[in-house]
Amino acid sequence: MALVVDLSKPEELWLTVDRWLDVIKTRVSAVIRDAHNTDLALKDKLHQSAWQCVGEEHEVTVNLSAFC
Repeated sequence: MALVVDLSKPEELWLTVDRWLDVIKTRVSAVIRDAHNTDLALKDKLHQSAWQCVGEEHEVTVNLSAFC
């Protein structure tokens, strides 16, 4: 997934990014909720997969409860 922004209007950058991140978060939440009916452990699997990509030693705090 990629988020592309128009840098010709830098004053709109953060508004655009914030809006699209909200749209993506809403969609991911809906997909996880819908998939929960068939895979009860999906949220945990996604969380584990994300940490494998980032690495356990990375100083990022993930709050997956915000997605569900």
